[in-house]
Amino acid sequence: MKPEPGGGQYKEIESVQKPSCGKPLSDAEIENRIKEMRGDLVANVANGSVILSGRVENIEIAREVVKQVKEIPGI
Repeated sequence: MKPEPGGGQYKEIESVQKPSCGKPLSDAEIENRIKEMRGDLVANVANGSVILSGRVENIEIAREVVKQVKEIPGI
């Protein structure tokens, strides 16, 4: 993850390659799970792909959020 020019924004594309563990959640369920984790972020979910937007305090928090989101079944 790298900062955008002007600072404060981080952009990176990541993919998840993991075996399915449990029943995959629907897009709406994934979106709700992310809102429960971080209500200050906006999650756009389509076919299990997620685009997050919003502000976080620093890059370490951004990385942790991405890590947690990648663990949601169906991502």
